[in-house]
Amino acid sequence: MLFRSGLFINTRKPLPVGTVVKLIIQLPSVEFPFDLSGRVTRVTEFDNHANMVPGMGIEFTDVDEPKRQKISAFVEKLRQELGGA
Repeated sequence: MLFRSGLFINTRKPLPVGTVVKLIIQLPSVEFPFDLSGRVTRVTEFDNHANMVPGMGIEFTDVDEPKRQKISAFVEKLRQELGGA
C-alpha cells in the first residue's frame, strides 16, 4: 500500500524498526522505476488470533519534489478510483 510519505509492506517477516531500506518503485504512469530510501517505522507481527495485517510501515526519507509529485498523483488517482477511500 503506497502513501505520499511512505508505504506498508504486507509480510510475515518484517525488518526491525529503524532499519534503513532501499526501495525500487514502479508506478503505472511513470516510464521507468525509481529508487527511494526509507526507514522502517512500524511493525505489525503475524498473529493467528489478531485481526491485523502483518507487515511493516516504511517512511520515505529522501523523496525529491519530482518523485513526490509522481507519488502524490498516483495516490490521488487511486483514491478517486476507490471512491475517496
